[in-house]
Amino acid sequence: MKWSIAYIFIPSVLQDNCLFIFNPDQIDGDYDGLGNACDNCPFTSNVNQRDTDWDGAGDSCDVDRDGDGIVNNADNCPLINNPRQADQDGDRWGDLCDNCRHIYNRDQVR
Repeated sequence: MKWSIAYIFIPSVLQDNCLFIFNPDQIDGDYDGLGNACDNCPFTSNVNQRDTDWDGAGDSCDVDRDGDGIVNNADNCPLINNPRQADQDGDRWGDLCDNCRHIYNRDQVR
């Protein structure tokens, strides 16, 4: 009896850029290694897929990362939901993320 080996191509899990979502084209518009079908920012690279406010838009492309209704560049606390924008010491840091909310210290690091 003569044995032969048949080679069947089975795509590797390592080649699939969306493991749990059907995406036969494997398109990755931002080249971050995640296919557009499962990427929460398909045209802005964001490998970590962080989505602070859980709205489906990744932080890298979300205009309001904390979901408080204030756009990031006008938000005095862009990663903590604070729609009132309270700022007791007037240093333009929201009270919820100010490391010293009763003393003006504009130079703290975000």
